[in-house]
Amino acid sequence: MQTPGTALLVEDDSQVAATLRRHLTRAGFVVYDAGDEREAVHRVEEIAPDVVILDLALENGGANTCRRIRELASGVMFRCSCSRPRRT
Repeated sequence: MQTPGTALLVEDDSQVAATLRRHLTRAGFVVYDAGDEREAVHRVEEIAPDVVILDLALENGGANTCRRIRELASGVMFRCSCSRPRRT
């Protein structure tokens, strides 16, 4: 059986990351994590993931992270998410 490949999960909320990681792992992906833009760019260079799941609401700008990753890996498939702000 062939595995779906590698996934880079770029998420700064640990609970959201844990949930997404669990689902991706169940689907057969080897999952790597990054919590910010700098780490995400490093991981893309290091592992060349097949898919990137990116939180567009990253503290320093998910859209900028997306642009930087696309410059490095033009063939990577993206799935962008944006969680709603938490109510206090």
